[in-house]
Amino acid sequence: VARLALPCELLMALGSLVRFLPRWLIHYVIYGCTGYIVEVMFTSLTPVIQHLLERQPEKIDWRLIGHTYAWMFFVYGNCVWFEPLHDAIRSWNFLARGLLWSACFLTTEYIAGFVLRHFTGRCPWDYNGTKYHIHGLMKYSYAPAWLFYGLILEVFHDEFLVATFACLEKGP
Repeated sequence: VARLALPCELLMALGSLVRFLPRWLIHYVIYGCTGYIVEVMFTSLTPVIQHLLERQPEKIDWRLIGHTYAWMFFVYGNCVWFEPLHDAIRSWNFLARGLLWSACFLTTEYIAGFVLRHFTGRCPWDYNGTKYHIHGLMKYSYAPAWLFYGLILEVFHDEFLVATFACLEKGP
């Protein structure tokens, strides 16, 4: 079975640097960077889907401009703390796991937005003025997207992170 792991040669080159850092910190950085990429893709494709659903393809901006916020690196990096939960719920069916991930990520979005608003004066994302939000900090219509994101992160955790570090532990 093919793994999504980085080639062992590349990891061996980074191995001496990586071996000095705690694994949770490396995972934190990887989740933060992955979240950045996913969010930029999501924000660039959402308007396209909206215009197609509204049967207004002429309004699509094909430059596919996406965006994120610097704070999101730290928010997405916190996925590392869900790894023990992932290990604990492996035996659950995928729908139950997905619903739990959706609840966890919606809660995280609300708490992160609350904390950012408290310390910076505003939340980088503001759902006020849209439907299905709570205090402008969390949009529960995104629950299906968070469900799928959680299930995708399970595969990412198992196939990429675990396999990548198994390669490092083997050594040259």
